[in-house]
Amino acid sequence: NSAIDAQSKNVVLRTTSGQLSINAAVSSGGGTITLDAAAGWTLSAMGDVSSAGGVLTLDAGTGALSMAVDTLVDAGAGQLSLDAAGRVTLGQIRSSYTGQLTINGGGVEAQADGIADILAPNANLKITTSGGIGTVGNPLEIQVKNMDIWNTDIGTSAIVVEQFGSLDVSQIRQQASGALDIRTISGSINVLDLGGALADGISATS
Repeated sequence: NSAIDAQSKNVVLRTTSGQLSINAAVSSGGGTITLDAAAGWTLSAMGDVSSAGGVLTLDAGTGALSMAVDTLVDAGAGQLSLDAAGRVTLGQIRSSYTGQLTINGGGVEAQADGIADILAPNANLKITTSGGIGTVGNPLEIQVKNMDIWNTDIGTSAIVVEQFGSLDVSQIRQQASGALDIRTISGSINVLDLGGALADGISATS
């Protein structure tokens, strides 16, 4: 439960079984940070994770990845990826990275409504989920450059995303029967023509 400040060194926290709980800040001035749990992890309101530019990898293994509403995960100019077999519940994600920000999970949702859950204005956000993204009552609120999302669920889960500003869309695939709702606040939506086999645009099964 004590804070970890690695200055410019790498940080690795790993479990081979069970969960990983972070209740104090973990930071590095530029080294990589890897949080690798076998069966889920949680970040409390005090469990902020930050790097000035190193790669940030958060892997919850077979479990869920859960942040408190005030949890801040800030990758600075570094690459960021989140991976969980269970649900991914976001606090506040921040990044100035120019490149891909990846989230894989059994559903992606946010703790709070009314704030940017993902603030990464230079990033290409790629989400693959088997349990939907956001809800009608609490959309996933983002500010990114580009979005590529795929809900592989064959149930009733929704995709509900609200973007601050304009948004480029590479592709959106909604395989569930739930809502597909992509909206912007003070901005346009541009569906890109990728050409060839990737020219899926926006598709929904029902």
